[in-house]
Amino acid sequence: MDEMGRANPAKAMPYEELAYPLLELGIRRADYPRIIRSAGLPMPPKSSCDFCPVRKIPEWQAMYEQDPDRFARACEVEDVISTHLTTKNKRPVYLTRAGRPLRELFKHGTQLPFLVSEQE
Repeated sequence: MDEMGRANPAKAMPYEELAYPLLELGIRRADYPRIIRSAGLPMPPKSSCDFCPVRKIPEWQAMYEQDPDRFARACEVEDVISTHLTTKNKRPVYLTRAGRPLRELFKHGTQLPFLVSEQE
């Protein structure tokens, strides 16, 4: 139900018949953990592309520590994008909000979380 706005049968190709079974059942994102656990299944991790720029620093750090090959591939994707942009005289882009290349993020060890005041 949380994604109802994204469901659009008008986007179907002539040979497609779109179905939205979770919407039809009235299921919300908050219902997923209960449903998954009641089936006796482990909770899966949040999914996202390995190079998702919305990924938070702790998620990058977990990838860096637990799956260095995936982290290296994400660094390669960032490198390719930035190299392409610089050949067009544009500024490089980074996959994090840290303002520096992903491969430099944990160069000197663990990244500490940023402290945010409650007033912000």
